[in-house]
Amino acid sequence: MGTTYHISWVQGAHSPSTESVLKRDVDALLARVNQSMSTYIPDSELSRLNSAPAGTRIKVSKDLFMLLQHALNIAQITNGSFDPTIGPLVNLWGFGPKKGPRLMPTEAQIQKAKKSVGYQNIKLWPQSLEVLKERQNMYVDLSASAKGYGVDQVAELLEEKGISNFLVEIGGEMRVKGRKPDGAWLVAIESPVAGERSIQKVLKLSDSAIATSGDYRNFFEDQGKRYSHTIDVATGHPIQNLMASVTVIDSKSCMNADAWATAITALGPEQGLAMAKKQGIMAYIIFYRPQADYSRFDVQWTEGFERLFEAL
Repeated sequence: MGTTYHISWVQGAHSPSTESVLKRDVDALLARVNQSMSTYIPDSELSRLNSAPAGTRIKVSKDLFMLLQHALNIAQITNGSFDPTIGPLVNLWGFGPKKGPRLMPTEAQIQKAKKSVGYQNIKLWPQSLEVLKERQNMYVDLSASAKGYGVDQVAELLEEKGISNFLVEIGGEMRVKGRKPDGAWLVAIESPVAGERSIQKVLKLSDSAIATSGDYRNFFEDQGKRYSHTIDVATGHPIQNLMASVTVIDSKSCMNADAWATAITALGPEQGLAMAKKQGIMAYIIFYRPQADYSRFDVQWTEGFERLFEAL
């Protein structure tokens, strides 16, 4: 996943006796998740699906099928603003697995890549766990939810090992259960200021998953203009909707929180908030002020979010 993970837990009567035992099992689990869903591993299950020819039914694992089915469902709900087949455009703009200098693509290159994008062109057979891509050069990118899925898997592993009070974090996405000895788990929402770490809000969480999508860490600038890693499917360009970050809380699934944080980001402040309310999603949205220099922003959130705020 190209990032770090962190686990905190309260030692109980049935907890593992040593950190090394737990670390071994967590590392093995995350290696399996990577081998299934990473676009950075050439022979991963997802990479093999992406390299398969169009029109061929490919059998995949139950977990990869579930993740793809979940992503396609959100794509349908958002009318394609969230689209797991966005990979050709993500790669074209230099935000994919191939690292190198980020160069502005031409409009011709963008239009060519767009021809390989479209969630409607992925067909699923739930009974046989088969997937078919109807267009050539389609490239599925599940990075908007796979990290959250990894968090969920680690959380389930901890519960299986008898740990009932914990915090799991992978690259900023988290899931907590129970409490610390001194109270609820405290999780910070960052202010979207590039180049520094500062806190926007602190949340009190228990038995929840939390994920954030933001443009203030993964972007590049060209001639004074910022280009986000979140791509607008309609234009083929990075979003220009003033979104700085979206934090979503889900009572059960970090995968779901992860995907919806990206989806709401792609929709923009007004449509994103409306979608969150319609879907019953707990969301905290930070957006830049028009004509500002990315240092001034406003916030809005869905009803009920404020009960989680902890005074700074």
